[in-house]
Order: sequence, then C-alpha cells, then structure tokens
Amino acid sequence: MRIIISKDNDKLYRSELLSFDPSMEIIALNPLDSTDPDWETLPESDALFMCYQFLFAARDNPKIHDALLSLAKRMKFLQSGFAGMDAPILQDVLKIENVHIANASSVYAIPIAHYVFSQILRWNKRIDHHIEYQQSKNWAPIAGDGELTNKTLVILGYGGIGSQVAKLGKAFGMRVTGIRRNPQDDEHADEVLGLDRFEELLPLTDYLVLSLPDSPQTRDIINADILEKKIWAVWNKHPNQKNLTEKLELGTELMYQGQYDYALKVFTNIIENDPEWSEAWNKRATLLFLMRDYQKSLDDISIVLSLEPRHFGALSGRAQIYIDLELYQKALKDLKEAKKIHPVIRGNRLIDELEKLINGQDV
Repeated sequence: MRIIISKDNDKLYRSELLSFDPSMEIIALNPLDSTDPDWETLPESDALFMCYQFLFAARDNPKIHDALLSLAKRMKFLQSGFAGMDAPILQDVLKIENVHIANASSVYAIPIAHYVFSQILRWNKRIDHHIEYQQSKNWAPIAGDGELTNKTLVILGYGGIGSQVAKLGKAFGMRVTGIRRNPQDDEHADEVLGLDRFEELLPLTDYLVLSLPDSPQTRDIINADILEKKIWAVWNKHPNQKNLTEKLELGTELMYQGQYDYALKVFTNIIENDPEWSEAWNKRATLLFLMRDYQKSLDDISIVLSLEPRHFGALSGRAQIYIDLELYQKALKDLKEAKKIHPVIRGNRLIDELEKLINGQDV
C-alpha cells in the first residue's frame, strides 16, 4: 500500500501508520510547495490524506489548488481533513470519477466541544474582565451569570459535535435542547426538536451553540437582528415576577407616548421592588436622557453596567450622552466597548466619525 501525507503528519503519525502495515510506503509532501517533491512525477497511489495544511494551501494558492487536484485524480481513496465539503478544492474533488472520498465528520467533536465550553465559561465568569482588572491591578468585584446549573443550552445542528456539547452541558447541570432537521432522541439532551421549533425557543435560551455545516441552506440561518431581538426579550422580562415585567411594558409605552412624569414613577417603583433588575435601571436611564437630565441618566447607566456589563444598549446610550456633552473620547471608548459585545451594532458608524472629529482637535 502506498499513501501520501503531509510532512507535518509524517512526523506525527508515520510510526503509528507503519504499526498497521510495516510494508506500507509513505510519501511525505510539503503542502506549500508542489515541487517538494515534484507532485507530477509521483506514482499512482492508494490514498491521499488531504489534511488541513493541504486544504488551506490550496485555498490560498491557485497553483497548489491545481497541483493538488491533479494529484487527487491519481488516487483510489481520498480522506479530507475537514468535516464539511464546501472548500473549493473539495468541490472540485467531488467531481472526480472512480475515487472514494471520505470527510472528517465528528472526528473533532470532542476538542470542538471543549472549545465551545471554554467560551461559555469565558462569558459566564467574565474572564476577559478579570484579566483586564488584573492587568490594571483593579481588584473590584465583577458580577457574573452565576452557575451554569439550570441554564438553558440550545444546540442548533445536533450531530456528532452537538451531542458532545450536550454531554458537557448536562455535566454542568444545564437544560439541553438539540435542534435538527430530523429529530432523534439522544441520551445527552433533555429533548431533540425539529427546526420549526427553533425561533420559539430563542427567548428561553441562555446559551446558543451553532453546530451546522457551512452550506447555502445553513448560511444566515441566524443573524444579528434575530439575536438582538432575543437579547432584548430576555432583558425586558423579569426572571421571576410577571407583574414587574408588565409594569416595565407600561412604563415603556408611557415613555414613548411622551408621558415622562408618569413613566418615571413606574420605573422608579419597579426599581424599589427589585433594585437588582438591570433593565429597570436602563429604561429609567433612557427616560432621563429624553428628559435631558444627563447626570441622573449617567448614574443609572453606571448601575446597569454594574449589574449587566454586556449591556450594549446602555453603553450606546451613555455614548450618546457623552456626544451631547462633547466628551468625545469617552463616547468613543463606550462605542468601542459596545462593538466588542455586539459587532454589528447600529452605532458602529459613529466610531469613524468620532475618530475623525477627535483627530481634528487638540486632544
């Protein structure tokens, strides 16, 4: 048997491959150089492992793409290092006749699931803020999201990777729902539902994981607008007191009707009943901004951000106050912070304008 692998994989796996078949001939190629050795002169072989080094090189270099495709045509079996088959070189490989092709479906399920939970914990425990505070020698307390226990984890695309993510979710005591085109029960999820149930679950979701192949059907299945609406739905709903949610809705309606004094009484009453609900403070901050009471609005926004540091709405609102007060550096800082949380937030256009304005001043 003759197989072709990359030089990097040769260093890692040669001895393991030979343990299966000592007579195996292994040819190691440099994925970045089709003349090392000359790929055109290589004999017909049994298998080519198109690891990610080959696939990235083909993506970035048309000459490597053509040489790799030519080499693939002389194989009996091709193993892709990717789970998906959407890369241009793989799309071309699929057109080759008389060759067997396999992808790497679920091969990376465990390491990807570990990565997913590293990011969930990063947000849950505000790791970035802790690092920032450590670097600045600021030992102020940072509010997190508490435990993951009883939080709701929704996994859109429930295959091999999704199942491994669910397994970790259950280990943390989370409520896990999988979403897939053809629902099938799985031991790691509390339930697996069809795609038609996805949007109704969004307002109930604490953590959303997308585990989908990249294809025309899955691209843009969810976007920033949908997620932003879901986030506001969560913020606007009191976690356990329906009457406070209803009061917030009333106060918001009064505010938009211009009945500021009445709305102020409603928002203040909500805060007195639950001073830990960040959105009550945020709504009152918005009202105070409309009433042009900037200092009180800024005071309320500070409380919002102490309770919910990721509140991009509060950051954007404070930036608008700073702009009105001509405190452009502070406004720019808040807008950049909001962009870190919500990369396509509507206030992004102001960042360039403020930078140009600041650069034109003696600051």
